[in-house]
Amino acid sequence: MKKANYEVVVLGCGGIGSGAAYWLARRAGSEVLGLEQAALSHPHGGSQDHSRIIRLTYHHQDYTRLTPHAYTAWAVLEQESAVPVVTRTGSVELALKYGPHQRDIEAYASAMDAPPSSTIAAFAAFVPSRAAWTSSPATPRSRAVG
Repeated sequence: MKKANYEVVVLGCGGIGSGAAYWLARRAGSEVLGLEQAALSHPHGGSQDHSRIIRLTYHHQDYTRLTPHAYTAWAVLEQESAVPVVTRTGSVELALKYGPHQRDIEAYASAMDAPPSSTIAAFAAFVPSRAAWTSSPATPRSRAVG
């Protein structure tokens, strides 16, 4: 006998919709139905590629503060499915000291509860001059540091 009524229906099962359906189903059990109009792995969605990235730095502190929760949620999914889906790698955010984006780096550090001075100080010696930027047909935007 097919179920006809559901407590929750999620329309769209891309990256956000499937995540919402998964976490709702953990709470509501079989009372969640996810509906998707396209086939799996279709090329028309916002997360159709085989890889995604979780950044520790985002344009808004609210997103940056959510990052630890994203890693926790993925860890739960990995544990329950016994399938590793997250590969942690490093990343570096660079900005010219006293440049227009230094405040962005300080805001990222603040949202991660890291002291801004230690974050900036770690790269204080790496300050390329504006003259170091070059352009060529082979590398539209490259720079020489030295």
